[in-house]
Amino acid sequence: MMKSNLIFLSFAACMIFGVFTSCDPDDNEDDDEVTEYDISELYGYTYGASFTASSGTQLTPELVIYDERHLDWNMSTSGMSTNSFYYTAEKTATNKYTLYWYDTAASYAEADTSKASMNVVIGINTATSISIMVNNATAGAGNAMAGRPIEMTRTSAEKKTYTAEDDSSSSSGTSLIDFTVSGSNAEWAEDSSTYTGTLKIYVIQTEDGSSGEGVTPSVTITKTEGNTVTVKTPPLVYSGAMEIKSFDVTDCAVTKNGDVYYLSKGEFTSSDGNYAISGSSLKAKLESGVLTLQVIFKPGHMPLDITELFTSSTN
Repeated sequence: MMKSNLIFLSFAACMIFGVFTSCDPDDNEDDDEVTEYDISELYGYTYGASFTASSGTQLTPELVIYDERHLDWNMSTSGMSTNSFYYTAEKTATNKYTLYWYDTAASYAEADTSKASMNVVIGINTATSISIMVNNATAGAGNAMAGRPIEMTRTSAEKKTYTAEDDSSSSSGTSLIDFTVSGSNAEWAEDSSTYTGTLKIYVIQTEDGSSGEGVTPSVTITKTEGNTVTVKTPPLVYSGAMEIKSFDVTDCAVTKNGDVYYLSKGEFTSSDGNYAISGSSLKAKLESGVLTLQVIFKPGHMPLDITELFTSSTN
């Protein structure tokens, strides 16, 4: 490779990632070639970083790429849970790859990059240093790494191996309540009902969120036409880094079995004013004055479902 091309490549890499050792072309005058690394040289090692988000929150992301198919990602090891993804990699330049992250084996097998949950650019600086940047188009509002290159260094001496028992498992939301919606179509008991209680937030069955400091969770159910209601969800804070305001789920079906009321809704869309909400399901039960509500949804471009579980106090 010509020396002038090497200087340009190094400078272009600095423009993309901004975190290489030096961006001064003169530093390359004595170099004859750029050391090339393959992504396979990252397999099994843990890479970590620490930076301050624009919100002022200190984040400590961690990445492990196990093999050509699996990786683990944690946005902040100081308070968030680790999420597993399938991925494909496309080499776009020397030491530069675009990774497409998928949250299920089925979407990975489909290999449609337009449907990837995340689009991430990785540059390999050295054997122990990488730079990672989340593509703005897939990051969504509020993602602390959207369009921002972050240098991550190797933090483990030993390699990890992928040990998931079920390689076809999904990282999507899971039902945490065991009742079955039943009964016949019915009108909701009141024009409007508000319930206060406790709220738990789960991502991959791991509790990871709250209603926010000083906030008492509440759910409002408003009667609408045709044996349906609108449910206003409580606001929540996910891992201290993402605040999701209340949003409405409309046209929820109402059924009644004896003295027990049930609510149900399949896929839905909504908005909290900041994030587009893509919902998988809503179901609820009102029995003896206690409302149990479960909502499964994704805010913005978050690749994993959030499961919101609300239980009211006895009225």
